[in-house]
Amino acid sequence: MNTHEFEIIVAAIFLVVFLGFFFNSGVQNIITGSTAANLITAQVIAPLQIPSELSITINKNDYSTDKNKVVLRMFSLEADECRYRNNDGNWSPYESYSSSKHWALTPSLGEKTVYYQCKNEIGESEAVSDSIIVIS
Repeated sequence: MNTHEFEIIVAAIFLVVFLGFFFNSGVQNIITGSTAANLITAQVIAPLQIPSELSITINKNDYSTDKNKVVLRMFSLEADECRYRNNDGNWSPYESYSSSKHWALTPSLGEKTVYYQCKNEIGESEAVSDSIIVIS
């Protein structure tokens, strides 16, 4: 056995032990590894979850506004695409996740609620909302 063959065998044993440790320790991660002579690299990739920790505010959480054009500020973990709707209206089409958006409220006075929902390849979040009162 030459030095190169020995290094490959040691690298393979190390990889088997490394993978066995992670799978037997209950870690629910995807592990990828590669060997090249005496080089071993591993990458741990956390599994995706449905989007979580969603939040939305209208006009920086103002209580009221005199315009029906507002700015939404949003947050979500793990979101790929999100959608919006006014009160009991129809959902907008899904679009790429963004932390802010210009939005038009329904054209009348009173309390307005905007709903926000996100999804990724795992699934869809619950909708969250914020409200504002249009005063004139």
